[in-house]
Amino acid sequence: MFRSLNRLKPALEFLPNKVDFELRPLGRSWEQESSTRHSVRWFHVRVCLILLLFSPLFSFCRSSGNHSLKWISQPRNILLVKKSHSESSSNAMHHVINHIRSKFSDTNIIVEDGVSRELAAVHGIHGLYTASQANESTLLSKVDFAITLGGDGTALHTASLFPTGPVPPVLSFSTGTLGFLLPFHVNTYKSAIDDVFNSTVSVIKRMRLMCTLHDASGRLIDDLDVSHVLNEVALHRGRYPHLVQIEIYVDGMPLTEAVADGLIVSTPTGSSAYSLSAGGPLVHPCVQSIVLTPICPRSLSFRPVILPSDSTVQLRMSSKARSKPDVSLDGREVMQLENDNYIQIAMSPFPLPSINRAAQYDPESRTSTPRLPSEKQLAQSALDRLGRAQDDWVRDINDLLNFNSRFESKGHEIYHGGQDD
Repeated sequence: MFRSLNRLKPALEFLPNKVDFELRPLGRSWEQESSTRHSVRWFHVRVCLILLLFSPLFSFCRSSGNHSLKWISQPRNILLVKKSHSESSSNAMHHVINHIRSKFSDTNIIVEDGVSRELAAVHGIHGLYTASQANESTLLSKVDFAITLGGDGTALHTASLFPTGPVPPVLSFSTGTLGFLLPFHVNTYKSAIDDVFNSTVSVIKRMRLMCTLHDASGRLIDDLDVSHVLNEVALHRGRYPHLVQIEIYVDGMPLTEAVADGLIVSTPTGSSAYSLSAGGPLVHPCVQSIVLTPICPRSLSFRPVILPSDSTVQLRMSSKARSKPDVSLDGREVMQLENDNYIQIAMSPFPLPSINRAAQYDPESRTSTPRLPSEKQLAQSALDRLGRAQDDWVRDINDLLNFNSRFESKGHEIYHGGQDD
C-alpha cells in the first residue's frame, strides 16, 4: 500500500506554468539620466518590460541597479531549497512551509527529492512536489520564485539548478552564518514572504557569466556544454607543483600570459569571494563588469583587471605550460583544460534576480504612462535618494568584512586590580 501511494506523489509537469512579472528601475537608475534623454530611457525600459515576461527574450534587458518587482498575477509555484545536513535549515523549512500553506493555500511548494523524504520522515510534511536535475527544463517553466534557507552556498546551489535559462527571483534567508547573498535572517521569514507576494520588495539583477569550451577551430565542445556561473570561473594548478601558464585574450586581442598559481574570472558578486581572497577589487553588484584576478602571480606587475560586461574573454593553455590547469565553476571542479582547447567567458544573458528588503516605492502609484520628474524632484537631496534605494551591499562590506577598519590591540588591557589583590 505504501509503495503504491509513493508512486502517486505529485508531478511537476502538472503544475501551472509560471506567472509573469515586471521589473522597473528604482531611484538612481533613471534619475541620473539627462532630461533630454528621459523619453529614450523610458522607451527602452518599456521595451524591456515587454521582454520581461521571463521568456528567453528576457536576456536582452540588461539594465542594472535596484528594481521594483510587480507580479502580473499571484505566484503559484515556489521552489524551496535548504542547506544539506542542517537541522536548523530543516526546522526553518518546516515553519516556512506551514506559513505558506496557511496564508497562501493555493501555492504549490517544490523541493528537492531528498528534502521531500526528509520532511516527510522528520516533520510529517507530505504533498510536496519534487525536483531533480533530470527535470531542469520543467523547473524553468514552472517556478515563480525560489526561497533558500542556509548560507551563500545554498544560494549558489539554487542558481545552479537553472544552468541554461532564466533564474526566477530568489529570496535568501540566513539560518546561521551571514553572507553577501543573504539579505534576510530566517526570523523575518513571515514578513519577507508576505512582502514578495505583495510586490513590496526590490530586486538586484546579479550578473552571471556564461562559460563555453571550444576546440582549436572554435567549435563548441559538449564536455562542458554551456554553463552559467554566479561567482567565478577559476583556472588553477590543482595537484601539480608547477605554475600554470594561461594566454588571455579579450575580444580576440591578446592581453597577456598569466604565469601564476591560477587565474580567476569573476562577476561583481564573486568579487567578494575567491577573487577578494586573491587580492582582487570589491565591485558593487550593480556595476556590471568582468574581473580578472591572478592567484599568486610570478610577476608583481600583474594586477587585477576590470573589463566591461560586454567583453569576451578567452583562456587557453600556453604551449610552454608544464601542466594542465584544472577548471572550477563556482567552486565545483569540472574538468582539465587540454592542449589546443580554450574556454570562452562572457556575460550571461540570464542574471540572478536577488530579492532585497522592501522597496521604498508604491506599486499602486504606477501609471501606464511614466511621468518625467520635475526640476524640483530632480533637485531632491542625496539623502532622500539613498533612502529610497536601500543598499544591502554597503551594509554587508562593513558588517561582514569590517571594511577599512583599523587594527586594534587586544593583548594589552589596563589592569585595574581585583578582589584577590
